[in-house]
Amino acid sequence: MQSSVATALLKRLAPIACCATLLSACGGGGRSEINPTKTANYIDNVVFQQTGFRATDVRCPTGIPASAGGRFNCHFTGPEAPYTAYLRIVSVHGHQVDYRLKTQPSNWPPPKLP
Repeated sequence: MQSSVATALLKRLAPIACCATLLSACGGGGRSEINPTKTANYIDNVVFQQTGFRATDVRCPTGIPASAGGRFNCHFTGPEAPYTAYLRIVSVHGHQVDYRLKTQPSNWPPPKLP
């Protein structure tokens, strides 16, 4: 029974794709960088809102320049396997960052983010 519940959750979790605004840029040495903690919290919230699954161990890299067109990945444990959150920075306005986000199992081929 538990396996079928996890499988159903996995099917709902896999196709998450959204565009969002996040206040996560921070100054760093004269350039703005993405705030990995705020970005991880955002990913957890999106995953939870879309699937009911809490991705409590989201890990995002540090030192990512906050510039439009930039791409980076964060990682978390899904219901049955490791997941990757693929992010593309759509735009940056001060401390406001707009993302395109897609999450899926880490062993799948990377998606194309428009």
